[in-house]
Amino acid sequence: MYPNNLKQFSQGILLILLGWLVTGPLSSPGYAQELTLDPALRPFYYGVASGDPMSDRVIIWTQVTPDTDGPVEVSWEVATDPAMNNVVQSGTFITDADRDYTVKVDVSGLMPYTPYYYQFSAFDESSLVGRTKTTPTDSADHPAICRSILQ
Repeated sequence: MYPNNLKQFSQGILLILLGWLVTGPLSSPGYAQELTLDPALRPFYYGVASGDPMSDRVIIWTQVTPDTDGPVEVSWEVATDPAMNNVVQSGTFITDADRDYTVKVDVSGLMPYTPYYYQFSAFDESSLVGRTKTTPTDSADHPAICRSILQ
């Protein structure tokens, strides 16, 4: 949209310049803060995540930050308790620079509509514990919804 007159145009330019003058110095290197990584999270600085839940499976994810290049073996566990005592699934995953050291596991064989906890480990260090939940079974638990969709 074009300004209707010179006054509106001048006010717009003035606001842009004022914004630049105020924020410009704040974004200069002298004011920039360096990103510091919490050493307690090493080597799982990016945390953990889960997604794409189904009634019998879920995807768990993390990214590991190694000190040197090369393949990294990452162990994973899924449990029914946050203390990770009752492990129901586990395995290992090899990741490397070609995968940007990400780990993505499709964990199957889980019970429907159940909360689960998961954790990764590498280099004798463990990630934070994540929480996820599988979905209810498809139509058995929600026949009214299925009927209304199919009608």
